[in-house]
Amino acid sequence: TLKRRLKRYHLNYLSRVSRERDLRPKIPTSPLQESKMNFNLPPSWSSASNSHFKSVRIVLYRTVPPASAVVMLACSPDAHAAKGPKYSPAVRAVMDYLKDHPMQLTSGTMMYYEPNQDLHTPLPAVADSLSPATVSQQGCMKDSDFSLVVAGLLYLALGGLDHAHNLVTPLCWGSPTNYGGKPVRGSAAAKDAAHVHALVHRSEGFCEGEFGRFSNANYWYGATGRHEIFPAVLDAACKLAAGNSRLEEIVARHGKEFDPYKFNSVCSQALSSKDQELINFCSRVMEAEWNLLLEHSYKNMNKA
Repeated sequence: TLKRRLKRYHLNYLSRVSRERDLRPKIPTSPLQESKMNFNLPPSWSSASNSHFKSVRIVLYRTVPPASAVVMLACSPDAHAAKGPKYSPAVRAVMDYLKDHPMQLTSGTMMYYEPNQDLHTPLPAVADSLSPATVSQQGCMKDSDFSLVVAGLLYLALGGLDHAHNLVTPLCWGSPTNYGGKPVRGSAAAKDAAHVHALVHRSEGFCEGEFGRFSNANYWYGATGRHEIFPAVLDAACKLAAGNSRLEEIVARHGKEFDPYKFNSVCSQALSSKDQELINFCSRVMEAEWNLLLEHSYKNMNKA
């Protein structure tokens, strides 16, 4: 049996998988036949040490004589863990902080449109060592403009709207400002910077910004255009809405791709009505969008 074969090759820990009632694969019997059998790990294996492994693939090669066999084991890591970048300590510190202090859609945060040295916005201690220079692994940064975007995203998540705004404005706004300084023309990070700019102004909520409520966020989504992460954002929204007919209907209005204008409208509706279910849903979609944009910008920062 498969149990005995695995035991023979000292893979006793896999016998736990074969004991699951739905994991009873048939071993091929013909010579020179290759069999690839995929298993989903049982929930009991979802420990911290195994959190990145979601499946096991067993490859059994039968040879002549039939009694001999070679068993190869491969663990397939979680898709996100496999594709996601290896974040620097500064980025990981912020993400660890966000586990206990997740981003939330609120009625708004006042912005002051002042340079950093004039700001008095209270930020958590984890922001003390945060800067464009500390967000990359030492010696790995290839594009300093993207480091401004990454740092801006981290400041945004920590409540530093002005800090984020000051970092990304020069990359996507063609005129000098008293808070961001001179523009950086032709930056490869302009699109991601515009996206962060939109997230910043959406976080203003019902506070009157430069151009009213949510209007500035819509403007910067327009400047962003279609972003590569939009399909993944919609996919995340679909998963978050699954099983709730009301939320599923809201997501269906986007069509085949995430529509930031429609999402901003839902955020405004949630805040106006103080609908907690809708606020929670919007918060989690915002969190997914933020994570996807962070990963995208971080990869571009380190891209050769």
